[in-house]
Order: sequence, then C-alpha cells, then structure tokens
Amino acid sequence: MQGGKKVLVKLGQFDRAFVILRELVKEKLPFKASYWLRRDLDVISKVYQPFIDSKMVLFKEFAELDESGNPKVDESGMNVRLIDEKKEEFWKQYMELAGKEVEVEIYPLSIGWFDKVEGTVEELAAIDFLLEAEGNA
Repeated sequence: MQGGKKVLVKLGQFDRAFVILRELVKEKLPFKASYWLRRDLDVISKVYQPFIDSKMVLFKEFAELDESGNPKVDESGMNVRLIDEKKEEFWKQYMELAGKEVEVEIYPLSIGWFDKVEGTVEELAAIDFLLEAEGNA
C-alpha cells in the first residue's frame, strides 16, 4: 500500500460509518486489515469529533434539557427529545451541517480482507468510501 487516498465525505456519513468501524475493530481480521482499519479510524475520529461537538451545540439549543443542562433522550435512549416548536429549524440546521463535505485522507481497505466478516448492504454502503475492490488495494 502506497499511502492515503483523498476522498470527499459528507459529515453525516460519519455517524453510521463510525459505528460500523467500531464494530469491525472487534472482529478477528488479518493483521494488514486491522492495521489499516485502525489508521482509518484515527483519521475519521479527527473529523468526526468536531461534528459530534457541533451536533451537541444544536441539541442544547433545540432539545429538551435535563436539570444538568444535557439533552433529554427518549425511552429507547437513542433519540434526543426535540422541542416541538423548534424541530423544523433543528432539522434545517442539522441537514446543513450533515451535508457539508470534508476531504479526508483514508487508507483504502481491500474488500478481500473482510471475507469472513458478515455485513448488510446498508453497512457496506456506509463505509463504501473506505473500500476498494480486491485487486485495487
């Protein structure tokens, strides 16, 4: 592998990609795959953290807050409870933020490295910007 490859990725795409990559690092993979996956996670983390921070600012402005000033979540623990009158403006600002493209230098991962890993088409689509067909990486 020569080095990185610059790609444009929308910030919102990192939400799903980061979750999938965190699961992939738990898999027993060939050493080469693990090495480059770790490198990509480092790169993505540097871009993803400011996105998370920006989302938190939006949540604090548009969500119901608890007594500590933190956004409340629904019963599932997965979704922030937005203030009804502010939902439209939240989604407008969130979609603008999530739609911003950033250039990142990733280290392409060969699909062949993950032969023993199962995944859905949705998961594959979320990390597609990191993958190369077997003969290319």
